[in-house]
Parts: sequence; C-alpha cells; structure tokens
Amino acid sequence: MLREQIVIKREKPLDELILELEEALKVMKGDKMPLAAYLPQDAKQGMPSKLDPRTDDGRAPTSPKNVHYSIGSGSLSFNASGSPDVVGYRLFKSVNGNPYQHHGQVLLVDDNLVFTGLGADSLFTSYYVVAVDVAGNTSEPSAIVGSGAPGFPMPGDNGELPDDSGEPEDGLGELPGVDTDPEVGLGQEEVTAVPTAPSQPTLAATAEGFRASWNGNSPAEEVMIYNIYISPNNDGNFQLIGSSRSTEFYYTTGNPISGTFRITAVNAIGESPASPTTYFEKN
Repeated sequence: MLREQIVIKREKPLDELILELEEALKVMKGDKMPLAAYLPQDAKQGMPSKLDPRTDDGRAPTSPKNVHYSIGSGSLSFNASGSPDVVGYRLFKSVNGNPYQHHGQVLLVDDNLVFTGLGADSLFTSYYVVAVDVAGNTSEPSAIVGSGAPGFPMPGDNGELPDDSGEPEDGLGELPGVDTDPEVGLGQEEVTAVPTAPSQPTLAATAEGFRASWNGNSPAEEVMIYNIYISPNNDGNFQLIGSSRSTEFYYTTGNPISGTFRITAVNAIGESPASPTTYFEKN
C-alpha cells in the first residue's frame, strides 16, 4: 500500500533527534513542555530512516469494525483492524447499485481513522472499508454503510470484489454484519410504491454488542433490505449503522452504546418511512 508524499531529508534524521530530546527531557529540571512542542511544524514530513518493523503474519487481515457514516458531515469513521501487520485502509464506493470501486482515498494505520468529503452522489450511495497488510493482502469488506441501499449487490454475493483498478478479485464469502435470507424480497408482481414502515423494533444486549429484531413487511412489498439507524444523542439526527436482508441485525462493539434506534425497509421503488423508535443502552 503506497501513498505519494514529498518528504524532507535532514542532515540528521528526525527520529534520532526525537530520541535525543526524550533523553534530554528526562534530566531537564523545572517546568517542561510536552515533546511535541519542541518538534518542527513539518515533523511528519521527515524522510524515514528505518525499515518498517512490521512483518507479514501469513494471514489476511481482519475487517475494520463499527463503521459509521454521517450524511450531514459526509464522513465515515471506523475501528481499526485487529491484525498487527496492517499498514492502512482503502475505501470502496457504490452509486445506485453499480459495482463497488476504490474511492481513491487511503488512510495509513497512524492516521485518524475517518474518511471525509463523502458527499452523496445520489439517493443510494454506499461504502465499505478494507484493511491492507504489509504484504498487500486485503481483508474482507467491513459492514456496508451509506445513504441508502436499493438492493445493491453485496460483496461476496457473486464472489467478486473490485480492486484499485476496478477489476474483480476472487472470493470474499459472506459480508460481515449483513444477514442474508433468500425468502426476503421475492415478490411475484412488480411493486409500485415504497414499503410500509417496519413495526415493533426490539433491541436486546448480547455478549458482543446487541441484537435488533422487528416485524418484517409483507412479501408483496418486495423488500430487499432493511436499514438500521441510530440517533446517539436522542436528538432526531439519525445515522445508518448497518443493513440486513432478514428481520434481525447483530452489532458488535466493545464500547458502551446508547441511543434511539429505528428501522426502514427498502425495495426497488425506494425507502419506507421509519418504524417507531426504541431506546437502547448498554454500558
């Protein structure tokens, strides 16, 4: 995984100077400022002087977790992969159900794990993230998030995943965090309206996070996917946290979570009104 960047070659490598500063600060008396205060403003542009100590562990990295997309700010945040040899992350994007393509943005492992500037190109724009390790191996996709989901093909449904150039790669298996059910969305007649709102959403704590369930729509409405939203501050501002093709959804997190949740249904015409909201909290 490469990122082009102009770097500065100093007479003495900056990492050596940092080590000297750290030793000096240990013996310095009186009030001391943090190390960052002594570094030049272009410290992050220094030319590396050491080889990357990370080595390939022989396995593909684990997927990024807890992916959140904010329509208002046009940003996507996530938790890091748990694999020790990961060097960065790539963002993939689909518009109106078209194949996923590398969005062009990459984040290195030491960056703030937030992709920004993600305006919605249409009503149905979706994203996922993959981790890349030091050997160039990529993880399976994260959960899909975005501004809508008109039955877009899930990575793994056809055994293909686009690479940086848009060419497909082989088998990814089932998408983490998305439940599939072949009985959902198999209506026989063409629908002419968006689905009705799902009903009776219920959330229950699990050892890993929580499980959401709800009453599904009539088969005649040809629902293809359900979207799960959360308002973390209970202020009416909802963000999509995941999707499911069945009437249940599992969310994994090691952190406390609370907020107001609601569910919508999506068919070929569009997205339904939201279900009644329900509050859930897990510390």
